Amino acid sequence: MTISNWYILDDFLFEKDTKNKLEKFTTYLSPYLIPKAFRCKHDSNDSVVIEFKYIDVNEKIIKTAHPETHRIHFEIGDKTGRIYRVFLHSMKSTDSKSIDNHKLEIKRAFDNIAIKNGVHAKEKYQATLAATNKCLSNMKKLVIAEY
Repeated sequence: MTISNWYILDDFLFEKDTKNKLEKFTTYLSPYLIPKAFRCKHDSNDSVVIEFKYIDVNEKIIKTAHPETHRIHFEIGDKTGRIYRVFLHSMKSTDSKSIDNHKLEIKRAFDNIAIKNGVHAKEKYQATLAATNKCLSNMKKLVIAEY
């Protein structure tokens, strides 16, 4: 299965969750950290690749792997730390069960990247993780619709 079109993401990704429910204001993440769109596909190694589109910034791409399993790789911008691509090597199938089984591992991989990149990086990656989960949910709906 290939999803080659860009899908626009909702503005909900701008909102930042707060632990204090008594706050009377909403904070937002920088628009430079929020993916505008995503697309998914299988690459030649039969892995799932999720690609994100952001506001343009001229930067080089650094490849990094999930340190625990090396089954998830990221392409990250060297200046902004934005995640441009997520490679899910462990997800050979896009069936509903496979997608559900990998969500926890994907969250751990994002957490590890955040730890590696500094104190406030977890907030920086929360929108991209939400976009990744949205992409996987869309893949799951497409797979269910095909049956």
